[in-house]
Amino acid sequence: MTELYHAIAIDNTHFFYLCPYDKKICPSLVHFHGSGLDSITNRIEGRSSHCCGDKGNNVEVIIDNHTLRKTLAIRGNSITFKKIRKKT
Repeated sequence: MTELYHAIAIDNTHFFYLCPYDKKICPSLVHFHGSGLDSITNRIEGRSSHCCGDKGNNVEVIIDNHTLRKTLAIRGNSITFKKIRKKT
């Protein structure tokens, strides 16, 4: 079975989505996967889940106009969005 999620943010390295499971099932607040160096294109990305709650199922993550084009920093239960660094 494939689970469907919406990315909350994407940068040049990763896209990020919130874990829907309780901390008793999965300790992660956010999951992330490689963005393929493309933070611009709207698309659906298929991946293998790292989440204990998905039990190894595949996931599809929607990257659309609602996805922030920013880097995500996570410290404990706090999420901060930062501008994407431009490559020089």
